[in-house]
Amino acid sequence: MQHHPAKELKNRIVSLPRPYVRPIVRGKETKRVEFGMKTHMLQVDGICFIDAMEFRAFNESTRLKISSLKHRSIFGSLHQLGADRIYATNANRKYLTVRKVFTCFPKKGPKINKPEESKLRSLISNQRATVMEGSFGTHKTAYGLNKIKVKGEKREMIHVFFAVMMANAVKMSKKKSENIPLLQAA
Repeated sequence: MQHHPAKELKNRIVSLPRPYVRPIVRGKETKRVEFGMKTHMLQVDGICFIDAMEFRAFNESTRLKISSLKHRSIFGSLHQLGADRIYATNANRKYLTVRKVFTCFPKKGPKINKPEESKLRSLISNQRATVMEGSFGTHKTAYGLNKIKVKGEKREMIHVFFAVMMANAVKMSKKKSENIPLLQAA
């Protein structure tokens, strides 16, 4: 019996009631493939901004330049950036270095021990992991994004948009009641 390699089928339908959904290979241990929408988010001071929502897979790391330009247009400057390792491409590193943006990316090249830089890198990385990843968990559990019940591509996108905006409104109201300034731009 001869085995043939699996053919890649572009735009194959994996769900009859939701024909716009495509499989997204994630490479995680528990779920290699996910189905549904992929969202790219920016976060400033715990407030989330939706940068892109698509049902097709896309590489988030290619959006870093666009995202940093959006951040600059809204807030005026960008000095620090926390992101997953997927964003640490040579092109993104060069782009951010030229603009003097400090990141949590591991240093390349000879290891020159600068404790203050190492500590700042670690703080940014920890903050990104707890606040950004935590907000995704909150969006899924507290705002119903783990089981979206609406049908239709546009309706699902609207559901995600309103869930994220509601989470932002709750976060802003808590900060306001605690007299914590919102979205300080440096």
